[in-house]
Amino acid sequence: MVKLLRCNFLFWTVIGLVVVNGCIFGIQEKEGQEDFSQKERQMIMEDVWPDGCLSCHRVEDEDRTIGVYVNNNIEGHPVIGSKYLVECMGCHGLGEEDFGRRLHASHMKSRLYTEFFNSGCLGCHQMNDEGKVFVKGLE
Repeated sequence: MVKLLRCNFLFWTVIGLVVVNGCIFGIQEKEGQEDFSQKERQMIMEDVWPDGCLSCHRVEDEDRTIGVYVNNNIEGHPVIGSKYLVECMGCHGLGEEDFGRRLHASHMKSRLYTEFFNSGCLGCHQMNDEGKVFVKGLE
């Protein structure tokens, strides 16, 4: 329980710092917005990863859907046919197999994700009108 509380505290601390510091990873200015102030820019930015996981985990030059990625890259994982994050939550909700912990570790330590795709918190997360932060695809 203490570990879960510590993870929740850390998560909300990071989210708070991101909001306060105006994290703009994964967000791109629309044309003509160059003259706006920093605060105005943050209010009208466009989310370049609107589908969250499915923005990257999709079929392009090769099949990178979640199911295919897991089946080909995670040894010992049961074979899955899913391409939607919500279907992963049956096994990977809160607890030892917590998806958030696993994805933060694999994505935020990845130069491919943070540098090549120029993404960060807002690649996966979004905030609703009430101010609640959620994972895109799980709202």
